[in-house]
Amino acid sequence: MPELQSIDCSVNQISHLTLSSLPALQLLDCNRNQISHLTLSGLPELQSIDCRFNQISNLTLSGLPALQSLYCNNNQIRNLSLIYNLVMSEQLQKLHLYGNPAIGIPSSILGNTISDDCIENLKNYWLDLDQGKERQQQLKVQFVGNGRVGKTTLAYALEHKRAPSEPFKSTHGIVIKEIQQTLDDEDESVTLQLWDFGGQEIYHATHRLFLSDDCLYLLLWAEETEEHPDETRHPVSYWLELIHDLGKTSSIILVKNQIDRADRLPTRPAGLSDDMPGVKQIRQEVKISAMQYRGMPALRGQLNPCWKNFNRRFVWNYRPHGYKYNGS
Repeated sequence: MPELQSIDCSVNQISHLTLSSLPALQLLDCNRNQISHLTLSGLPELQSIDCRFNQISNLTLSGLPALQSLYCNNNQIRNLSLIYNLVMSEQLQKLHLYGNPAIGIPSSILGNTISDDCIENLKNYWLDLDQGKERQQQLKVQFVGNGRVGKTTLAYALEHKRAPSEPFKSTHGIVIKEIQQTLDDEDESVTLQLWDFGGQEIYHATHRLFLSDDCLYLLLWAEETEEHPDETRHPVSYWLELIHDLGKTSSIILVKNQIDRADRLPTRPAGLSDDMPGVKQIRQEVKISAMQYRGMPALRGQLNPCWKNFNRRFVWNYRPHGYKYNGS
């Protein structure tokens, strides 16, 4: 088929696809199949590949001097070294990789939505790494829940390993900090990136910009809190559904806080059933009083199995030498 210019085999059940020696082929669209191995070689005129929404873990590209656009989001690609030269030579003009578990690359580099073009982010990241690199085990931890349930107090207790000397004022916006945590069976410490979200209603739309699959959620609730007439008291099911909508494969630790105020109920509020969105994502449950540092060792212990789950998925992040995160 020396004159074939376009192949559209999208929305089928193809599991393997190998193409070579098609001198006129310019466009390949094989999205929404079940492809795990995609091998393309000796296609001198091929300009665009759309292989989105497959199961590709093995991607082989060679002899593609005209390739300009590569759409590979929502696959299982872990090794990006195969496209390094395509990116750094600036041959590629468009690159979509959102939704791949690429090892060694922070997920934010690959984009936050399926429509994000990550070519500039990835190129700049690799340029930075050429100046030297440090490897870092990192776990993103997001604190969610109603206002005044003690998210900031818990973040402080995790960071300082003690109770605060006085109560905190309500958080406005987002506060981000990084702390070092030694976990069981780990030779090196893990960096916990703590995202403390303001729980007031006005900030809930902002939550949707940052909630994702690549993090652990600490969902806080309390039987009794310091009441405030301007704040809506959402049930735990509201927060579970919010997490589920934006982070369907993420893990949740359900934290009943402020047991120094009241502790009549179990760790899980009544009315939660397994068929509710997000409930099956709860991996651990714990009662604590962050203000009194009660139950904190148990919570720290429950971070271990959650970290091991993330470690299998994300392993190492490589950061430019001397990089420091300045969150506020």
